[in-house]
Amino acid sequence: MKKLSFYLLLQIILLLPGCKKDKEVAPKVIEVKDKFVEAIKVNGAKEARLDTSKNIIQIVLPESFKDDILDIELSLSAGTELYIPQDLTRYTKNHVRYEFKAAYPETFIVQKTDPAKPGVKYYTVYVQHEGPLTAELKSEFSLTSSVNDIAGSVSFKFKSGIGSIPEVPDGKTVFAGSLTDPARNLTSVGECYESYLNIPKITPFLESENAVLSISYNEKKFEFPGKQKINRIKPGVRTAPDYHLFRALPREQAIFTGGVFLPSKHYKINVSNDRMTTPRVLEAKFRDYGSLAVNFPDNMPDDHYLFNIYEENDLIGKMLGTVSADSAKKSFCNIWTTFYECPTFDVPYQTERVRLSKGQTFYAMPFPGILEWRYGAGVDKSKPLPDLELKSGDQVIVMKPAVRADWCYGDGTVYAYYGEYKMPANAPSGKYEARFIFAKNERSLPFWSLVEIQ
Repeated sequence: MKKLSFYLLLQIILLLPGCKKDKEVAPKVIEVKDKFVEAIKVNGAKEARLDTSKNIIQIVLPESFKDDILDIELSLSAGTELYIPQDLTRYTKNHVRYEFKAAYPETFIVQKTDPAKPGVKYYTVYVQHEGPLTAELKSEFSLTSSVNDIAGSVSFKFKSGIGSIPEVPDGKTVFAGSLTDPARNLTSVGECYESYLNIPKITPFLESENAVLSISYNEKKFEFPGKQKINRIKPGVRTAPDYHLFRALPREQAIFTGGVFLPSKHYKINVSNDRMTTPRVLEAKFRDYGSLAVNFPDNMPDDHYLFNIYEENDLIGKMLGTVSADSAKKSFCNIWTTFYECPTFDVPYQTERVRLSKGQTFYAMPFPGILEWRYGAGVDKSKPLPDLELKSGDQVIVMKPAVRADWCYGDGTVYAYYGEYKMPANAPSGKYEARFIFAKNERSLPFWSLVEIQ
């Protein structure tokens, strides 16, 4: 019985029924005639009651109680002990220390010490606090987008007036919060969980300068001092996940995500590469609060491009990508010079031009990605990867790859392969067009910019 299952403990918490109050007893001390616990002392409590049939302890704290932790001292019957989980430092011999504010009711276990006569009892502690509800903000609003609206969340810390959640058996398990703008007659209601408030519909408040934030539980309500300004974080735009490694951006409608977008704003994308004399400027349409859509014209060739995305005149994203009617068109994810343990999700958003020294080691990842399920196995060093060709007029340099793999992809269950290449020490200086050469001499689209050998 020394090692009890936390799963069983959780089940007991979830299945505990409502509280049937026993007769009133003196504050702070509960007499328990159950051969496990003789008495419980709760320093600072105004009341402490027990449902002897269900082993539910109800504690009422006065307004003057300011501590964050309750110290429940147990007087145990002979032959019993408090079960102390190995990772729970708040428990000590005969003491249950409970961080109660907005926390789940605490369940502790008392067990027999004689293995020949096993037995356990579970006690669940509910806490009410009589003081007024007070709290302090710990963060500004963080916004997340959805199809139909923008949600906002903010963290805070209770200071007083709150006990456990629920504070009594069968009580409310969540507390409410609201954001109001009296001048504009706006109200949006949300729910709190532990120390976070989530407002699911916050779009109307993006223009508010004097929003009022409040939280409530049962009959208590607290209004945070000061006016709230809802700040929208500047978007950080990128392509939707399925374009990242697996398929080219389609002409009919390519999706860009990564921000909180507004229908009142104007969005555009500058598309360029070194084969274009001037960039193409394309309209990006507001699709929903979490995404933009762009159509690529038919007269724009299949190619590897640099995308600069703007909201009004503000640059909100830079990335590389391939546009093609053939979703599996051979191309580049990127070429880069610094080694990363997990390059898969970073390299498409590195948009600097590539400059290499003679004899330098660098890296390149083909597109579509070369993936392999390798759970429990090592990197396949014989994995076929394309050669890398650099060409400038009649000068051609072809480099063989050493096999590399991003082991972070797919939670470590899938490897994303890429090549490590080394520039020849005698390579002539200049600017070169870069292409991958696959099996059967199949060549990829060229890299968006010329690669410079210094």
